[in-house]
Amino acid sequence: MNLIIMKVKLFIISVLFSLGLFAQQKEVEVVISSGWTIAQCSAISSNNQYTGQAMQNAASVWDVKTGRMIRNVVYTEDFSAALDSIWFNEDNTKLIVGFMMSNDRYEIDIASGEVVFIKGAPYDFSNYQYRPSNFQKINIYLYNQEKDDLTFRSPDGNAILIYHKIKNPLRNTSLQPFSYEVRLKIGKENPFSIDTTVHGGFVFSEDSRLLMVNKNIYDLQSGRKISDLRMVPFSGWSAMFLPDSRVPVTAAIGSIRIWDFPDVQDIKIPDLVDFRQSAVGDVVVCEVFSMLKKEKVFVAVNLLTKKIAVDFFSSEKSGYLQDVSASGERYCFMEMEKENAESMETKYTIKVIDRKSADLISDIPGSTKAFFTLNEDELLVDEKGVGTFKYHLQTKEKIPFPTEGLNETDVILAVSNDHKYIFGNKYVTGNEGTPKSIAAVWEMESGSLIFEKELSGYNLTAFQSSKDGQLLAVGSTYENAIYVFNLQTKKQLHRLIGHTAYIRRLAFSDDGKRLISSAIDGTRRIWNLEEGTEMVSLINTGEKDYAIVTPQQYYYATKGAKKMIHFVKGKEIYPFSQFDLKYNRPDIIIRDMEASNQALQQPFYYAYQKRLKRLGFTEEMLDGSFHMPIADIANDSELPISTTEKNIHLNVHAADPRFLLDRLIVRVNEVPVEGKLGTSLKGSKLHVFQKTIPVELSQGKNRIEVSVMNEKGVESIASHVSIEYLPKEIKRANFYLFAIGVSSYEQAEYNLSYAAKDAKDLAALFETNSTTFGRVHVTQITNEQVTLEGVKALRKELEKTEVDDAVCVFFAGHGLLDVELNYYLAAHPINFKNPAENGIPYEVLEDLLDGIPARKKLIMIDACHSGEIDKEEIALVESTKAGQVSDEITFRAVTSTTLQRVGLNNSFELMKELFTDIRKASGTMIISSAGGMEYAMEGGEWKNGVFTYSFLKGIKSKEADLNADGMIMLSEMNTYIRNKVFELTKGRQQPTNRAEVVESDWRIW
Repeated sequence: MNLIIMKVKLFIISVLFSLGLFAQQKEVEVVISSGWTIAQCSAISSNNQYTGQAMQNAASVWDVKTGRMIRNVVYTEDFSAALDSIWFNEDNTKLIVGFMMSNDRYEIDIASGEVVFIKGAPYDFSNYQYRPSNFQKINIYLYNQEKDDLTFRSPDGNAILIYHKIKNPLRNTSLQPFSYEVRLKIGKENPFSIDTTVHGGFVFSEDSRLLMVNKNIYDLQSGRKISDLRMVPFSGWSAMFLPDSRVPVTAAIGSIRIWDFPDVQDIKIPDLVDFRQSAVGDVVVCEVFSMLKKEKVFVAVNLLTKKIAVDFFSSEKSGYLQDVSASGERYCFMEMEKENAESMETKYTIKVIDRKSADLISDIPGSTKAFFTLNEDELLVDEKGVGTFKYHLQTKEKIPFPTEGLNETDVILAVSNDHKYIFGNKYVTGNEGTPKSIAAVWEMESGSLIFEKELSGYNLTAFQSSKDGQLLAVGSTYENAIYVFNLQTKKQLHRLIGHTAYIRRLAFSDDGKRLISSAIDGTRRIWNLEEGTEMVSLINTGEKDYAIVTPQQYYYATKGAKKMIHFVKGKEIYPFSQFDLKYNRPDIIIRDMEASNQALQQPFYYAYQKRLKRLGFTEEMLDGSFHMPIADIANDSELPISTTEKNIHLNVHAADPRFLLDRLIVRVNEVPVEGKLGTSLKGSKLHVFQKTIPVELSQGKNRIEVSVMNEKGVESIASHVSIEYLPKEIKRANFYLFAIGVSSYEQAEYNLSYAAKDAKDLAALFETNSTTFGRVHVTQITNEQVTLEGVKALRKELEKTEVDDAVCVFFAGHGLLDVELNYYLAAHPINFKNPAENGIPYEVLEDLLDGIPARKKLIMIDACHSGEIDKEEIALVESTKAGQVSDEITFRAVTSTTLQRVGLNNSFELMKELFTDIRKASGTMIISSAGGMEYAMEGGEWKNGVFTYSFLKGIKSKEADLNADGMIMLSEMNTYIRNKVFELTKGRQQPTNRAEVVESDWRIW
C-alpha cells in the first residue's frame, strides 16, 4: 500500500474514533468448519485471497492462506436446482452461483452472507457468464474404459494437471470402479503425485499462480501446498438418545460417542461408518468398513454395558445397513456389486442376518430397499421398478403391499423404530409448476394412510415418530427445516431451523420432549420440543476430540478440537484465542445440554471466573462495551501468499484516542519476535503509531500477528497475515539441547539417584539423532555445575540460535515451594530450608528462552510441583519431610509445607483442565512432570524419573508416533507422556502444561 493510501486509511480511522465507532467491537461468529468434503464447483478469486465451494444448494467461502472457512450459505431452498458454475465478481466481494440453462444466478456477499437472486433469460447466451465446472467431466471419466490419463493445462500453459486412472483400492460404498492418482507437472519438471482420490474437482486461478485440487491449495511456482481447507472429518449420520434418558448418542470417528457432558464416553469401534438402533434401545447394529480386510463388517453393541454383544457378519461387497428389527434380534442390509467388469449394471440383494448367531437367514435378489414389519419373519421390500411387497422369510412368499394412495412415483423412505408406521414422500406439482412434497404416514399392519401434509420443497429426507406415537418429525430439503407434528391431530407444532444441509436422521427421547437431528453439515443438534428451540450442536472433530456449541455461540471444545475453531468478523478470520475468553463456557454447556451431572455447573462457573481473574478481565469487560485499542497491517493485501525472500516488511499502524499506547507486539507462530514484553512505546506518549517493521520469516508457514497494548494493559485484537516462506535452498534446522540434572546436593541428605542420569540419558539419545535435525548441539550440566549463575549463563548460547532452530531446556531434580508458594528448582548449593537462597526461580528458566531467535522452544521439568499452583486455593499446614517413600520410589520434593485442596473441587486445577492457556507469553511450550500439588517420582523400576523414562521410551519404541507417520511431533509427545506417566504411576502423577503453543507444532524426532 503506498503512502497516500496509508494516510487516507489513518485519517478514516481517526474520524471513526472521533465518532465513537471503535468504542464497541462488533460481535463475531464462531466457526467450526464441517459438512461436505467434496464440491461440485470450485473457484478462486482474482486476488487469490478466497476460494469458493458449492454443493447442491449451499456454497462456502474460504480464506486461501489459512484454509479456514469464512462462511457457509444456503443460497436457495430449491433443492432440485442444479448448479453448474461458481465464480467471484470483479472486486471479489461476492461469490456468484450460476445456472447454465436458466441463466439465473445467486450473488452471495462474502462479508455479510446476504444472498440476492437475479433472474436470467433462459437460453439467452448473449451476455453469458457461465464458467463450466470440472467436477462432472472428471467423475464421468471414471467410467470410461479407454483412456488412462485425463490432462488439464493452467491458463498460462506452464502447469499440467494429470488425473491418472487407477483401480479403486477400496471396495467401499461407492460403485465407482476406478479412482485417480492426481499428478502435477510444472514447466519442464517431471510430474509428481499430489493426491489420490475417488472423485475429481479442481480449479486454476486466473493468473495461474494457484491450483486447488479437492480441498488442497498449491502454489504453482513452487509446487508446494499452501493450505488445505480445514474440515471436520466424516463421522456417520447416526443419532439417538440412551433409553429412558436425554443423553445423546452418535457415531463418532472410530467409536460410538455417548455425550453425557462432561463425562463424554467412547465405545471404540474402529472404522465405524454408521449404526442403527433397535426399538429396545440398548442394542445397536454398527456398520463398519474394515480398512485392513477391505470388507464390510456388521457388529452389534450394547450401549449400557458398552461391549460388543455378538460376533460379526462380514461381506466383501459394497452395501448399506438398512434396518434393525423391533426386538433388535435381526438386521438387514442391501448388498450390491457389478454384473461384470465392463457392465454399467449393478446387482442388488437384500441380506437378512440373525444378530446373535451372525448366520445368514435369507437373501432377496433384485431389491434395493427393505424394512422389517412388526413380524420379524416378514420384510417390507421394494423391488426396483416393480413395486412394494411383503416378503415372508420362511415361506419366501411375496404379497403386494396394499399401501393406500401410494403411486409409482412415490417413495417409501423409512419405518418407525417400533415398526408400527411407514414413512414416505409423495410428489405433487404446485400451482406454478413448483415441485412439492407430501409427508405421508401409513400404518404398518393395515397399510392405511393415517397422515398427509403438503410441505414446501422437493425432497423429504428423514422421518421418525415418538415412542408413544403422539409426535412425528420430518426433515425437509426446503430451508433444511425439521417439521414436528402431532400425529393424531395432524397439527404442526414446530418448524425447527438450524442445519445448513439436509437432514439424514431424527430420533426422539423416550419422554418425547427432546429431538436429536443429524445432517450432512456434520452437526447433530438437540431440540427442546417444549419450546421449539435449539439447545446445542454436537460436532466430532477427531477420534478423541469434539465441540459442543449453543445457538448463542457459547461452546466447549477439547484441547485438540481448538485447532478446528476460529472466529469470523466480516471477511476477517481470527484464531480461537482472540475470543475464546468470552465464548468458551463449559458451565453454560452443561446447563443447556441438560447433562446428568448438573452439580458441576457451579464449579465450572467458578473455574471460568478464575480464568478471567488470572487474565485480568471481568465478565462486564467482555460484553463489548469496554475500550480497546486497534492495530492494523496496512499493506496486508500486498504481501505474498508465499515467497522465496527471507524477510518481509509490515506497514503497521495502531491507534487509541483515549489512552496512550504502551507497547507493540509482533508474533510469528505465537512467538513474540522481541520477547513477551514487545517493543516499548511508553516514552513516546503516542495515541497513533505508524512504522514499517521488518520481519524475518521462518521456513514454511508463518502466521504473523500484530497487536498493541495501551497504558491500561488492554491488548487489541491482533491483525494478522499468513505467508509461506519457501527458501531456494531448504536446510534442516539445528537442535539445541540443554540437559540439566542434579542428583548430588551440598546437603547430601537430599540426594537423588537418577536426576543427573536423566540429563545424561536425554543427551545421549539426541546425540544419535542425525536425521531429524541438521546439527545437534548438546550441553550437559549436572550436579556441582548446576548453579543459578550457571543456568543464567546459558542465555549467551541461546542467543546464537537462528529462527528455524529448535531448542529444548530440560531440568531434572528437586522442585520446591517456599512458604509463600513460590516455585524453585533445586541447584546444587540450594538451602532446602530457604529455597530463595541459591535456588533457581522458575521464572529464570522461562526467561532464558524469551526473545531468543529460535522459535521452536520447549522446556521440560522433571521435578515435583512443576505444574502451576494457585495460591488462593492452597492451605498451609505443618508437614513431615517429603522424600523417599520406599526402597523403590523417591519423590523429587522437599518442602516445609503440605498442600491441600480447598474451594469447590479446586477451581484452579479445574480451570487448567477445562481451558487452553491463552496467555501471551514467550511462545515456549512448557511440559511439567507433575501438577502444582503433586510429587514427581523416580525409582529403580525405571532407573530414571518416571517422566524422563516415559519420554525416552516414547522415542525409542516409537510409541509416541501416535499417527504412525514416521515422525514424532511435539503435540504427540505431549499427549503420549501425559498418558504414560499417569499409567505407570497408577494416577498418582499427572504431567501438565504450564504453557501451550496451540497453533504451532514441530517435529521433535
